Amino acid sequence: MAYQKQEWIDRVIDPVQIDPETGKLKVVQEGTRFTSTRANHFEQGIADAHSLVESLAKEWGGNFVAAPSGTAGLQFSASGLTANWTSGIAYVGGLRFDVTAGNMPLNATQGQYIYLDVDGVVKNTTTQATANAALPLWYFATDASQVITSIDQRNTLNFDALIADQTMALPTSDQTGKLRQWLSWFANMITKITGKAKWWQTPSTTLEAANAHMNATTGVHGATSADTANTLTQRDANGDMSTRQFKSTATTGTAPFSVLSTTVVTNLCADLLDGYHASSSGTGNTIALRDSSGSLTVKQLWTTATTGTSPLVVSSTTKVTNLNVDQVDGYDANTGTTANTIPVRDSVGKVPGSITGDAATVGGKSLTDIVATAQTFGNFDVAYNAVADSLDFRDKTTGNIVKRLYRDGNLKIVGQIQEVTVIKIGQDIVCTEDMTTGALINVTGAGTSLSLAQTGGVYASSGNRVQTYDLTSVKLAATTKLSWTQDLGKLPMTYDYTTPINVANSGYTTNEHARPQKLSNGWIITVSRDASHIYVHVLKDPAGTYELLTTATISGTMQDVAVASNGTQVYIVASISSTVNSALLGMFDAVNVTSTFTLNKGTVTGLTLIGGCSICIGDDGTIHVVASGTDSGYVNSYNIRYTKSTDNGATFISPVMFTSDNTANIHSVNPVICMANTNTVICAYTKQIGSGVYGIRSRTYNGTTLGNEIVIQSGVSYQHDNPSIVKDSAGVIHTVWWGVDGTDPNWNHVRYSKSLDVGATWSAPVKLTSGTTRFSAWPSITADKNNNLFVLCATSTTSIHNIGKIACTNGTWGAIVQLTNYTTGTTTRPTTIENSRDFTEPLTAWQDSQNGAIKFYGKFTAISNNPAGTITLETSIDNGATWQTATNGTTIPGIATDMDVKGKTLKVRQTITTNNTSVSPTISNVKLELYSKAG
Repeated sequence: MAYQKQEWIDRVIDPVQIDPETGKLKVVQEGTRFTSTRANHFEQGIADAHSLVESLAKEWGGNFVAAPSGTAGLQFSASGLTANWTSGIAYVGGLRFDVTAGNMPLNATQGQYIYLDVDGVVKNTTTQATANAALPLWYFATDASQVITSIDQRNTLNFDALIADQTMALPTSDQTGKLRQWLSWFANMITKITGKAKWWQTPSTTLEAANAHMNATTGVHGATSADTANTLTQRDANGDMSTRQFKSTATTGTAPFSVLSTTVVTNLCADLLDGYHASSSGTGNTIALRDSSGSLTVKQLWTTATTGTSPLVVSSTTKVTNLNVDQVDGYDANTGTTANTIPVRDSVGKVPGSITGDAATVGGKSLTDIVATAQTFGNFDVAYNAVADSLDFRDKTTGNIVKRLYRDGNLKIVGQIQEVTVIKIGQDIVCTEDMTTGALINVTGAGTSLSLAQTGGVYASSGNRVQTYDLTSVKLAATTKLSWTQDLGKLPMTYDYTTPINVANSGYTTNEHARPQKLSNGWIITVSRDASHIYVHVLKDPAGTYELLTTATISGTMQDVAVASNGTQVYIVASISSTVNSALLGMFDAVNVTSTFTLNKGTVTGLTLIGGCSICIGDDGTIHVVASGTDSGYVNSYNIRYTKSTDNGATFISPVMFTSDNTANIHSVNPVICMANTNTVICAYTKQIGSGVYGIRSRTYNGTTLGNEIVIQSGVSYQHDNPSIVKDSAGVIHTVWWGVDGTDPNWNHVRYSKSLDVGATWSAPVKLTSGTTRFSAWPSITADKNNNLFVLCATSTTSIHNIGKIACTNGTWGAIVQLTNYTTGTTTRPTTIENSRDFTEPLTAWQDSQNGAIKFYGKFTAISNNPAGTITLETSIDNGATWQTATNGTTIPGIATDMDVKGKTLKVRQTITTNNTSVSPTISNVKLELYSKAG
């Protein structure tokens, strides 16, 4: 509340008159007595004034270093491990402190925050939150002898800046501001309202006058409802307007009129109706207009009437010249012998098909006569065959049947066929049988179904299945065919590459994010690189060797390479430093890729500098990419950017900033990404928070909401780097990285953490390796089908690096096991498979510097390319006395062109063998095709 002043009056004494009672000079006016109450009133007023000043200090600047002359005090410098500061004025919690110059010792190999506490004393702490609770001044990071990072963290306030500025830009959304900002905004807003250059200038009109002008309905600027030239248009009493012509500037796609009424507009003549011109000719895309005689001209008339409704109603019986119809009285015309059709004469004027009725004759003979007795026509004897229900034309000389006609005019298959496909080509006969149905042609010897029984360790058919075909009276032409579908079966086998094999015999480099990929066809892809190329090698046969599949040539400097796959499609993204500084994507189908491919699809582009990258593929085929780098908006810090493609790489969304720092020595690098669940990705990355100080962070994104940055490893005062991440089949997300700590400050070791809640929280980091005798770094993590974890890393007790493995079985981590024993070179960057879990030793590739090669390691089960058994089809034309082996899709063995097979039978025998109890070959879709010679 406001200070309440007290009124004081003087004590007045008459300098001459004596008071008879006291004998002293007479007191004319008693003055105000000074009491403790009045004194305390003074004190309270002073205290309230102090509180007000403190409140104003808090409201205007909070905790800050004052800069009354434009230059702030408390400027820090360092010499060795000593911090020095200049004098200055500072406010903490509203209290003003005049701080004298001074110095303090700094702790070695530590990040520490210098701050002014609420008691006005300069102090230091390793906890940023403690410093932020008071007045942060400076941040120092040190090594053993000196400062290696120095960051000014002062909040300064120049009192001269409290003067209002009417040109200060207005906010674009709701926000808080200090007193000077609000006064400046008010002054700026007044100029916007009045339109004057200065806020204090008298406006041209008042809001009241402007409102009256806007509401006026008559006499406004000479407006009239008549169509008078050079006047404003005003609606009349009915709300109508009159004008001589209405001109619209609306472009195509925007309607120039918006009309609610459906009443006809009298005399309105339009050029188009629904976008079409009217025409009396047959012009396309026009409105049909009757000509002067009332006729319509069209090129084609379509009707949507359904069956039962006549599409045309015609009164005239005059013939329509050139009218070509599909049916007459519901019947089609036919040049063949199809029933219920109108016959059409052939090229010589003859009508095909059977002729019925008493008047029907053939060569002057009635069909009744032909059926009763054989008749002679030219060089042929024609007789009715009661068995075949046909007319047989026999050569008079040889007696051979050269043509046979049936009642329905169609050819007929010899024998009885059920559920088979019949193909007719001209006058040839095609017999096709599907063996799986068991349907036979004139079976004379029943076939047996195939079953497997063991004989001498080999599983063979217990009885050959035989199908028999009657070829009586069939004389074969030039073409026969026997075909079938078979599956010889393939056996699962274990392939042991715990003695590593070569992927490439060259000193290429592997990358942690370029994991081996197992494709849907069983191929295993491994990716490596040199300075200007990306090499893709493939192991097609698990029992074979790696071969070069394809290569990409890169223009620029590669910073990182990452790989993912979907089916047989391979996706490779590389972060490239060049004129574009982008993460570029190349993709191809491994089955039909050529010897080269290109990275030509931009994902994260337009960076100034670029770092690491990573890629993963969602269950729905969405491509997810992250990359780190700087751009023109964030020049001081590397940040993580994310993008995705839902159309197989054709387009990518605008990058989403996973981090957005812009401070020197604050960077987010080495990102790695995987699917946290169906809709959410999780990215782990290295976070630099000062010179030489690195930690591990993570962030999730579900396509809409970006999760908080979560600390996995703080990294205060120490370096932690290169996270690797994997999600097991239970949905648990696991990550490993390498770093140092106070216990092992000079030895890098592998750390591990996991998240059970889609990256919301992480378990406390666990050191998987430790001690001062072994170095472990560059870890890569994977999980098998039982959710056991495997970490492959570079490890060494000397300067020569080898490959080590750390396994977690049933939740228990074991000790590191060294897998290689190199004596020269530096073997680094192991990368394990992530998209296949069917292994007993993780499928891993690494750079072998000793031998100048890329190595592949692992032990897994896969389907071999060796068949499990055999399938044999044989044919016999002598009732099984001899058999000939058939070749799938070729002619029938034993039957030659024009061979007379009268009275013979054809037998087909199938035999299946297998050498494994779990795999049986199968045969199906056996087809026998017999083409009779045309008569």
